[in-house]
Amino acid sequence: MGLNLLKKGGRLGYISSSTFFRTNSGTPLREFLKVQSNLLRVIDFNDYPVFEGVTTYPAILIMEKPERLRKQAPKSEFNFLNITVKKDPLHSALKLQLQTDFGVMKQASLKIEAWQLEDEQFIKLRQKITHNYKTLKEVYGSPLYGIKTGLTEAFVINHEQYARLKTDDPNGQILKPFLEGKDLKRWRAESRDLYLILFPKGWTHEQLRPKTDNENLSEEVTALEEPEAWAYVQKNYPNIAEHLSSYATQGRKRGDKGDFWWELRACSYYEKFEESKIIYNRFMPHSLFWLDCINNYHNDALYFIPEVGYYELGLLNSKLYWYLLTANALTMSGGFYQIHGNVLEKVPIPSADGTQQKNIADLAEKCQANAKDRYELEQKVQRRFIENLRPANNVESLNTKLNQWWKLATVTDLATEARKAFKLKKSETLKVDLTDPNKQDAWEKLLKDNTQTWQDYTKTINSLEQQINTAVYALFKLSPEEINLIEKTKP
Repeated sequence: MGLNLLKKGGRLGYISSSTFFRTNSGTPLREFLKVQSNLLRVIDFNDYPVFEGVTTYPAILIMEKPERLRKQAPKSEFNFLNITVKKDPLHSALKLQLQTDFGVMKQASLKIEAWQLEDEQFIKLRQKITHNYKTLKEVYGSPLYGIKTGLTEAFVINHEQYARLKTDDPNGQILKPFLEGKDLKRWRAESRDLYLILFPKGWTHEQLRPKTDNENLSEEVTALEEPEAWAYVQKNYPNIAEHLSSYATQGRKRGDKGDFWWELRACSYYEKFEESKIIYNRFMPHSLFWLDCINNYHNDALYFIPEVGYYELGLLNSKLYWYLLTANALTMSGGFYQIHGNVLEKVPIPSADGTQQKNIADLAEKCQANAKDRYELEQKVQRRFIENLRPANNVESLNTKLNQWWKLATVTDLATEARKAFKLKKSETLKVDLTDPNKQDAWEKLLKDNTQTWQDYTKTINSLEQQINTAVYALFKLSPEEINLIEKTKP
């Protein structure tokens, strides 16, 4: 509308959310601006807080109305800037970047699928990486999203509840290990011992009205009434039924349900949760991919790719793939990117012989093993704090600094943080007196030795990751100059 009001050669500047750069709904606007405007300057502020108190992802676009309507983008160039600095009180870093970091881009190089503001060398690099390769979707299929229960508090239970209900299901046919988005980390999952109560759509009819080849499913559904069906659940799964019964009213009201309120919605791939798969979080500050070999179910904050292994895990956790993913993902606040399945499915899968695949797979498997061992070490030391420092009858949890104990410099720091975490009064003491020199020596050794082990794991993982990056660069036949371009991008 603004361009239409201008005379030919007139200029327009406006502030908009930059989300239209990459969303499907923004496609018509991207196409219109690419062809029917002369872009002069585009600034993407990403998640920089331009407007206090709100997250808006603003962008400034300055453009000119062309002399005539066009059928294709002009050959002209425009200046662009991606804001990458963090806010400071005087916006000094922002001012400096606005003065020094503009790039130049051909307007015709903007893609209709998504706008990526980058100069010619990055455009050529991206074309080299993506050209003539099959996509992840073509090789493995699109990523699949997790379970939507419609009533999490009813169907997702904690470890204490599981201990009570598992007598109904000793073989794990109904109660499934479950992960949520916050549980997934790079190369590992930090399970909180959650479980899913899984009665899938159609389960009740299968128990009470098994379908034969000659029966019509719609007739079965009408033939089985809720009282009879619920009585079966109560008889065969009394503890689970007791737990669910308090959610019956809410369960009936939800849209995401099966034939009965205790059943989950239809899903054509429940069985794939029972296989090895790569799981990832759709909101990521950096690559967060993990190969699940223990058949977890998970919520819809997480996606998964079935029928893959450590080779694919190595690709996805490499720096080259993060470079590709962030270019097409929506930028979120706090340095996060939103990477839905339709973003991941477009990444290329390079040709690799058996030796190359095995090399990357072995490196990725070692990364995951070291990450698992490091996490188990973290948990072991955390348990020591709870068992040996927390006073009897105190139920407070560890704080962030105690959970990240490898960052503590001294036993004095440990004692200070423990007192804070357990909310002790001046007159109260820790279970172990860390002012006692003998106790201090023992705990200092414990802290020092375990911190060294933690650092050794981290160095090993970093070294393995660099070897993965090198191997992935080789698959795409990148030159040292091209590798340097990727290495300089955000981690």
